[in-house]
Amino acid sequence: MKSYVNHILFASILLMNTQAHARLYVPKNDIEERIQIPKIEPHIKNLILVFHGLNGPDKNTHDLMQELNRIAKENSIVHFVDWTQFKGNTFTAPTHSKKVGEVLARTLNSKSLDKIVAIGISVGSFAANELSKQIKQQNPKIKTQLILLDPFLLLGFNHTYGQRHFGKDAHLCQQILNHDDKVVFTNDKIDACQVDDITDMRPAHVHGHDWPLIYFVQNIEHYIIDL
Repeated sequence: MKSYVNHILFASILLMNTQAHARLYVPKNDIEERIQIPKIEPHIKNLILVFHGLNGPDKNTHDLMQELNRIAKENSIVHFVDWTQFKGNTFTAPTHSKKVGEVLARTLNSKSLDKIVAIGISVGSFAANELSKQIKQQNPKIKTQLILLDPFLLLGFNHTYGQRHFGKDAHLCQQILNHDDKVVFTNDKIDACQVDDITDMRPAHVHGHDWPLIYFVQNIEHYIIDL
């Protein structure tokens, strides 16, 4: 209990010390006007979306995109959702990430799709999860697969939001977890997900919060199926 109190205190400090350039509120119509929407031709049946974490694109996400493009078939497209401009700070990013997922689900031309794979990295998991929730409501015939890589679980002051809500609306949810890193609110299992805890497999030189993404890239064909 004490650790959770400390975590909530930490979140409160983040909110009070918001950087001057951070956007505390991002309207959905602002996201809709500025975010890049993947173009889905009629022959496309499978869509793979990648939602980065708080620090945006990096070498690990570049490696991920290379592997995804390697395994994607002709009737699949891979799209990297760069939502860096909307994230705000650590405290506001989960809310903004959710909005990104909602906007994408609403604006996608998904009529031809059979399946969407949404990959959420850390706080990008909020976007991936919200997209699967909205797709289920809008077009339930589309199968959704969620792959959450060391997901950030805090929304506002609710430290169990991700644990209780992530994956509930997906046909399949897989969490790759490192449980001992120092990034708070990323070390617990999600109720509705299949969980692979790979903490004990981490090489000594790899940062704990980076490890699930690196591991996923190394074992990508084990997780992404039927594409």
